[in-house]
Amino acid sequence: MSAGHRRLAALIGLVLALAALAVGLLVGRSGGAAAADRPPATATLQLVPARALVAVHVATDRGRDAAARAARLLRRLPSWPRLQASILKRLDATGCGIDMRRDPGHEAVFALLPGRGGVSSPLLVTDAPATGVGDVPQPCGALVVRRIGGLIVIGEPTGVLAAEALHEGRGTSLAASPVYRRAASGLPDSRVADAWVSPQGARRLLAPLGGALGTIGALLDEPGLQGVAAALVPGAEHARITVRRVSGKPGGAPPFQATLQRFAPAGTLAYVASGDLASALQRLLVLAGPGAGARLPRLLAQGGKPLTTLGDLGRESAVAIAPGETGPTLTLLSRVSAPARARAAMTALEPALATLVGAPAGTAFADASPGGRPARTLSGAAGTPLTWAIDGNTLIVATTPSAVADARGSGARLTDSPGYRAVDGNVPNPIRSLVFLDPKQLLQLSAQSGIGPGTALQGIRDDLDRIRAIGAYGAGTGNVSTVELSFSIP
Repeated sequence: MSAGHRRLAALIGLVLALAALAVGLLVGRSGGAAAADRPPATATLQLVPARALVAVHVATDRGRDAAARAARLLRRLPSWPRLQASILKRLDATGCGIDMRRDPGHEAVFALLPGRGGVSSPLLVTDAPATGVGDVPQPCGALVVRRIGGLIVIGEPTGVLAAEALHEGRGTSLAASPVYRRAASGLPDSRVADAWVSPQGARRLLAPLGGALGTIGALLDEPGLQGVAAALVPGAEHARITVRRVSGKPGGAPPFQATLQRFAPAGTLAYVASGDLASALQRLLVLAGPGAGARLPRLLAQGGKPLTTLGDLGRESAVAIAPGETGPTLTLLSRVSAPARARAAMTALEPALATLVGAPAGTAFADASPGGRPARTLSGAAGTPLTWAIDGNTLIVATTPSAVADARGSGARLTDSPGYRAVDGNVPNPIRSLVFLDPKQLLQLSAQSGIGPGTALQGIRDDLDRIRAIGAYGAGTGNVSTVELSFSIP
């Protein structure tokens, strides 16, 4: 790793550590009669330049209800004491004059600004009380600190000068940026923290890191992205994250009415729904067939008109992962507008589907009757078979015949499970996407099967074990889309 990359990683680590400290440690001592949730103070955002790559703004006011709820949730996560101790070591810097552990003030913002040579520059602005800090910059560890308009600013000299210019009315602050204002408008008043990610921040900071942060950066950085704002809202037994994405042009999957979760079995480990049937089918096949990702272009080429027809017929589609007798089962569910045309399209796609899931040459679909009702299944295929059926106006495609029968059955459903009701039970309609995850069961499946995230999640395995469920749904019209993520932490 080059010196520039090491410095960038260190700066990102500093900002993330300070943000985590503010969300957890600073509010963790909240006590007494907490005030009703009111919008957090935002004066510190006035000193952050609009060109900020990323910014994390935290309401450190211990008197807000949100602070007390966040503290209680964090104490339920086994890793928090160790993380808290690690963060404390990063906060001690000679000459900074602030003791945010003793008095964090009402708000703080942590930002990374673009710097020379592609290396980012950190900036901290807080209203916490400080001793020995005046209007002239003075050393603060490897950075400098000064008082600007009653706020304490810590950063590299260029960043501090930029904050001073904003205070004097020169330049545009993040708070005054039209894109930021559009993304942040409507964020919940009860938030304990909010964040901003610019397109450059997603590309330059998150994506190159790889892993979870790289995945987040790739998801955020879609064509036309102008900026993303997010807010964290703690509840009594859950946490909710609201993400608002602003793009230069309308996009995303078509909206749909969420109904198919009533067909997924109660033991579903993961459930992903959208209004795009073609993408859902591709997702199922890539998960089902070893090496299917490499063969997917062949499906697209062979599928041709039938695949296009099938995609046009779908109104709501979902892929569900559930436990099976010999391993996890995958099921695609889709509401189709013309069942007869969907049946004809699926029949025409059968040779391409067989190839994609790795069936031997000459293997074909044949009539079957799982649960005593008609279906089509790969006859004599080794490994992961494929079965499909049309039930009324619902297309069902699964990796086992029994999963097709389960989808048609009358047993307990996903919507009956407490975890689903906790995170996705009040989803509005119409929406653009719906996600449900059972982290505990997914971890158990990974350990039993030897597949999945494995050691990549080892550091947070105990925390995930405490989370009952994770849910998310996407909504929005025009150029602004919203995603709501919920975490049930009983």
